Amino acid sequence: MRASAGMTVVELLVVLAVVGIFVGAASMYFNPSQGSLQDGMALFEGFVAQSRARAMATTSARRVRPTTSAKLVSESAASCAATTWTTDSRLDLPSTVQLTSTAWTVCFGDRGTSTVNLTVGFQQAALTRSVEIMLGGTTRVVP
Repeated sequence: MRASAGMTVVELLVVLAVVGIFVGAASMYFNPSQGSLQDGMALFEGFVAQSRARAMATTSARRVRPTTSAKLVSESAASCAATTWTTDSRLDLPSTVQLTSTAWTVCFGDRGTSTVNLTVGFQQAALTRSVEIMLGGTTRVVP
């Protein structure tokens, strides 16, 4: 038997296929135009879910509202009709992401249901996406 002097065509094709798969998978994570926007929407969804969970865990009302186009606050009270609220936590969106509107408030009752069906818009440069908060309290990215 003699030693192999190089690679066969089949071996070369297999190596190229494996490299192509890795490059294709990696390219999905390197889309800089939507990275911060996706991160901002994911942070928002997590913040809303956390506020809803706290409302159910403490059997009190929690509301989420924007304080600026890049900052949100979660507040607690005895009910959604309360006039005095206590701030629980804050969320700062990524620096390039802003809310398209700050004229909204969503309140979760002691069972975690929302008082309104609401669509919240996010903007990064020319890109705009939305997240919907449904009456049941869950969220979804609007396609």
